[in-house]
Amino acid sequence: MSIRLTRRAALVSSAMGAAALPATGWAQAAANDAASLADQVDAFVKQAMAAFPDQPAVSIAVVRDGQPVLTRGYGVRTMGGTAVDEHTLFA
Repeated sequence: MSIRLTRRAALVSSAMGAAALPATGWAQAAANDAASLADQVDAFVKQAMAAFPDQPAVSIAVVRDGQPVLTRGYGVRTMGGTAVDEHTLFA
């Protein structure tokens, strides 16, 4: 992996992480409606991945009171490759 790709991945990860800050509100809603939370996160990730087409995958965890209430993986391990899930390890 080139340094340029590593920097790009770090930038995209940081941007998506910052964009996910509103997830604290979603975590509160999760206690009442987990399906709604999942739908909201799915919609957010779909938009975020469209904004960063060079980023093949992302993993999301919504945590409330130190416990995960939603974990998901989106995209593929490599462009055109195997799909990721919440158990995929990224280097």
